[in-house]
Amino acid sequence: MELYINIFIYIFLFTFFSLSIFGYGYYFKKTLIKDKGESIGEDGLFGFIFLYLISVIFHFFYSLNLYLTLSILFFGFILSLIALKRIHLIDFPKKILIPLILLFLILGASNNPHDDVYLYQLPYISYIQNEKLVFGLVNINEFTAYSNSFYDIMSLFKFPLVKNQSVYLIPTIFFMFFCILLIEKFNQSSKILKIFIYSILILSLLKFTRSKEFGTDIPVIALIFLTQFYVLKFFENKDYNLLNKIIIFVTFSFFLKAYSVLAALYLIVFYKNIKEFFQSTHKYLNTFILVFIIIAVSSFKNIAHSGCVSYPIKITCFDKNIVSWSNGHEIVDLRNKGLVAGSKGIKAYIRSNERSENIISAEEYLKKFKYSYHLNVIKDPDFERLLVVISIFIIFIFISLINKYRKKNPEIENSNLLEINLFQFIIFIIPMILWWILIPISKYGGYAYLLFGIFSFCIYFNLIKSISFKQLNVIIVICIIYFLGKSINRISNEYNDQEYSNQSYPLPTYRYQNFEMERLNNKIFRVTENLKRCGDIKFPCLERPHFNAIKNVTNKNGYLFLEGIKEKQIESIKIEQNWAYNTNNF
Repeated sequence: MELYINIFIYIFLFTFFSLSIFGYGYYFKKTLIKDKGESIGEDGLFGFIFLYLISVIFHFFYSLNLYLTLSILFFGFILSLIALKRIHLIDFPKKILIPLILLFLILGASNNPHDDVYLYQLPYISYIQNEKLVFGLVNINEFTAYSNSFYDIMSLFKFPLVKNQSVYLIPTIFFMFFCILLIEKFNQSSKILKIFIYSILILSLLKFTRSKEFGTDIPVIALIFLTQFYVLKFFENKDYNLLNKIIIFVTFSFFLKAYSVLAALYLIVFYKNIKEFFQSTHKYLNTFILVFIIIAVSSFKNIAHSGCVSYPIKITCFDKNIVSWSNGHEIVDLRNKGLVAGSKGIKAYIRSNERSENIISAEEYLKKFKYSYHLNVIKDPDFERLLVVISIFIIFIFISLINKYRKKNPEIENSNLLEINLFQFIIFIIPMILWWILIPISKYGGYAYLLFGIFSFCIYFNLIKSISFKQLNVIIVICIIYFLGKSINRISNEYNDQEYSNQSYPLPTYRYQNFEMERLNNKIFRVTENLKRCGDIKFPCLERPHFNAIKNVTNKNGYLFLEGIKEKQIESIKIEQNWAYNTNNF
């Protein structure tokens, strides 16, 4: 009986949150962009942007307590009820949308949270909910100072009874809106663009079977895919509203995860359209105002947290002599090298040299494998995930060649996409090449950059034009069966696994660490001895090495300012990096 009640609560929260997000997005997009088309999926994505700005701006002045966040959510829910009366739901493919929503309900069900849930995800959410803006947050927990802006949105979704157990539904809801958008745009697209939609959906069914596996990287990967989709769509109909949306989503995605900046390179293909862009009747001024607000608000928040516009990218950081609460360039450089080494195969190298007594540092690894780190990257299990993307297009090309050999060549609608020139092709594959050189990890945008790069190759050389929708539908059905089978097996294992509590299934139950109350400069801290940090313990909470590394805590006009001890911070970071390289974290 308890399980059925939990399932009811889960479905209610999933529906309530989705409608609230949609309500804000519907009116926000209507105000922002002169777009006659209606799209539930696109409205939902714009709802996330609006809620991000609301969360960050409110947090400058207040902690996001339960009363405030519930008011925000219920108002969005009321807006959605009004909006649903105004749109023509009959135009939406409900035979596809309803099963799709059911698939996402299955995807979001889990009591096994992300590996970093206790490290920085819940601590950051607890910070947003219990304290207004803190200057020098990086000195409590460096991970919370990264540009992980999606947690600002998740912080709004605390709910009575379940508290923060429901916040991990939000990345799944984001990806659901993205997939709904693709399905809504399907019938309005040329055949070659439909194949691109098929390839995204097939990849999603094969690899995104556990919401916890990718965490908040899922929304960013979706935004990169969306940027690529809109770029292709523009070549079909020259709709300058698409350029507005590309600029907005690229800007938003950068402050979610910095690796999405590579998607901005796709804008180069529009260099000939700049004049027409400013001469058209769309609301480009609104776009630039929104982009300015996103950049200004996000940059101020990040500088307050770490002294950096995007921590730990050294070029974006102020030194301690300018911003007293920052880590300083030396510590930022140490942290950045740790992340770079993590993305360039250091974990695979350590695993393959477990018998060695010498512990290699990130700096030593980067020097030793300056040009040959890919030899370790391909040994990492993560590389096998990328082979799925390549396999999808090998199958597409194989089927297309068979159809061509049998002279079964389905007619393709006229589309500019079939005639992209060499310059456009090069621009389309550059982000993929740079990703492979700089950050060759699947969750760092790899799925999107690699898929689009291979897809562009297939377009340019006309390798997949002979595949039919009937064949693609068969592949989709097989992938859905695979997704359901793997998901049912996962749910069964999670529910029966004693390692994770099924008390609140299909929502997670968090573990709480023991902590001690410590006082520093008249401020009470909750201090734990566990390197996995504080989880959902009320802010401010940190583990012992970081507490010992805090130099000073001051309160100025109601705002906390934290400064660290350089030597102890360096020691703490090295301990963490050694731990992270030998676990599932970096």
